[in-house]
This record gives sequence, structure tokens and C-alpha cells, in this order.
Amino acid sequence: MPVMEESLPDGWSLARVREYEPDAVLLDPAAHYVVVPENGDWRPVTPTAIVNVLDLCLCLLPRDERDAAWWMGRLDRTDGHIELWGVYGDLESAVRAL
Repeated sequence: MPVMEESLPDGWSLARVREYEPDAVLLDPAAHYVVVPENGDWRPVTPTAIVNVLDLCLCLLPRDERDAAWWMGRLDRTDGHIELWGVYGDLESAVRAL
């Protein structure tokens, strides 16, 4: 299944992300098990977009229809799951933090 750039926020494209991180690729959120830390454990979440740069991932997690946040984490190449550890708000802040 091709990953569509439409999953990125308005004004963003893969080409724009690559201006900051030339190795960036879009991953299919349906193909990855994604978790965030919660109370000493891991809670599964469903991102709407994933940007991957050399095993670091930025995942867009919707909070509600008006508010979403980009989280950073690491892709585990053994099974493809992604553990997120920090929230960065907007995509530009997240990409700059890579």
C-alpha cells in the first residue's frame, strides 16, 4: 500500500521534510505496532502518519479533531514496532529535533 503525502499536515510534503532530513521516508502506519509510555508501561496508539529517518520515527498522533502532536521514537528493525518517547508538537519542531 503506497503511503500518501496527504497524511502530512497542510503545507508539508515529503520533499519539504527532506529539506531538513534528506533520508526521510514515509512509512505505512498500518504496518507498524506503535506504543507510548504510560504509567510505567506501554500503551498502543494509532498514528495517522509516520516519517522515518534512519530508524528515528516521527509519528502523528491525533488527540482530537482539532489538535494533534508529533512524537519521536525509534523503529525496532527486528519486528517493526515503534516505541515513542517524546512529544514535539508540530512537524517542523519534530523534524528539527531529529
